[in-house]
Amino acid sequence: MKLPPGLLDALISSPDAQAGYLVAADWLTSAGDPWGEFISAQCRLVGETDPSQFMALRRRAEALLEANSTRWLGTGDAEVDWRWGFVERLTLHETGPLEAVLRSQVGGLLRTLSLEGGPTALGLALERLHRLAPPRLEGLALSGKGTVEGAVPPVRRLECTGLSLEWARIDVEKLVELRLIEVRDAGLRGWLEGEGPTALQHLELLELALPLHTTQRFIERQTSLEALHLEDDLPDDLAVWLAQSPVLSKLEHLALGGPATDVGLDAMLRHFARFSRLKTLIVYGGRYGPTVKKWAYKQLPQLVFEARRPPSGWATRRR
Repeated sequence: MKLPPGLLDALISSPDAQAGYLVAADWLTSAGDPWGEFISAQCRLVGETDPSQFMALRRRAEALLEANSTRWLGTGDAEVDWRWGFVERLTLHETGPLEAVLRSQVGGLLRTLSLEGGPTALGLALERLHRLAPPRLEGLALSGKGTVEGAVPPVRRLECTGLSLEWARIDVEKLVELRLIEVRDAGLRGWLEGEGPTALQHLELLELALPLHTTQRFIERQTSLEALHLEDDLPDDLAVWLAQSPVLSKLEHLALGGPATDVGLDAMLRHFARFSRLKTLIVYGGRYGPTVKKWAYKQLPQLVFEARRPPSGWATRRR
């Protein structure tokens, strides 16, 4: 059963307002659709404080999901994160079921889609997304190897791991979050320096092996950047640049990863007043002397040294 256009429009325009979901639940329940009860149960779980009521609601929601999920989603092979009875994120490790998902009652209203596969399969998946145009789609994550041909649909959040895309065919008008991981593509550099987005709020560039000036220029072009995560084999150079860059004054969250040394950390401490504006500051993968680290804890109380194991391929480059 499809939701009336008015209800659907309210969910699209205010996806984080629970009231619209409760209205949808009432409408579906009155029509005898068990999806309505599932939405209501998940919404009530959020604010339920009585342990026995919480467990009863949870068991009922799980029973409804077990009985109906394959019909609701068009497949039993998807990994799903639910929120208020709707699909917040759906992951397919093979793209075969995608069309069935997009044509299904509940799956077609997903908010974020994560796809894994080869370049041909992912290219066909992009074509299906354009053709079926899921109305609530805000985020798209693509993972695999090779070059994917096809236009990326307009989304607010885009993640690409290990793939080359037709960068010029990405609609950047709505894009506010971009996450690129281990992309090795000569065309990416030109896109970042030319037609790439300029109004990102959240940016993650992880293990791209880009020239340092390309990374710097792309970051400096962003007019609304609030969160930045860089993982690179030149973290000292990035830290020294950030310490003096006007970009830092816009940021609220910063994470730097790589084989850093005291050089980068010392640059941050010499400009600690600028870094202290950050709400969160995470550094990982480096090796620091005890004296510099001690001063870092004193001058930057929000600084967290995370013990992440660096990739085996990390090696300091000189550019």
